[in-house]
Amino acid sequence: MGRSVLAFTLTLLLVIAAVSACQSTTPTPTPTDTPPPSAAAPTPLVSPTEAIASTPTLTPDPNAGPTPLPTGAPGAFFAVRKYEDALLAGDYNKAWSLLGKGTQNHWGTVAAFKKDRSAFLATAGTAYQEELSPTNTLTLRQWVEGASWMLSIDQTRAYVISVKWPALTDPNKGWEIWVASPSQTGWLIYLAH
Repeated sequence: MGRSVLAFTLTLLLVIAAVSACQSTTPTPTPTDTPPPSAAAPTPLVSPTEAIASTPTLTPDPNAGPTPLPTGAPGAFFAVRKYEDALLAGDYNKAWSLLGKGTQNHWGTVAAFKKDRSAFLATAGTAYQEELSPTNTLTLRQWVEGASWMLSIDQTRAYVISVKWPALTDPNKGWEIWVASPSQTGWLIYLAH
């Protein structure tokens, strides 16, 4: 017991010495009074009109590539949101471009896709809720197994996203299951249900 008390005392002394060594001994400056403002206002070097006229015009960089989408779970979640928001905005071509080839084959053409999705939205409304990797449904592997697009996705980096449409009360029509998978061009989404 005597050794442990001695070890504790030595450790405590070392900690105190380390803390006191880290404390700064630099004196803090004393505040001084701010001089009162002069009666005359300073004259600007450049007039506001000259400042606007001299603002450089921004030109896009012709070598700049597209802004990459987030990776991982945030990227998958964002991809489905981008798709649903494009539908709600009536931009069916943009929504179509976010679909994987296997899901595009489900509708066949952009015109058929537009007809189906606009009919769906007429009853679904504009409110939806996304849930990443929902626990009350099948696993990714179960959703993907046997799908025509199964070999098109990277199952090690893909995510399941559930989209619920509260305005639809039919339990079979009020939700969608999407599988989002990264590709060489960005995220693509596949309709699982």
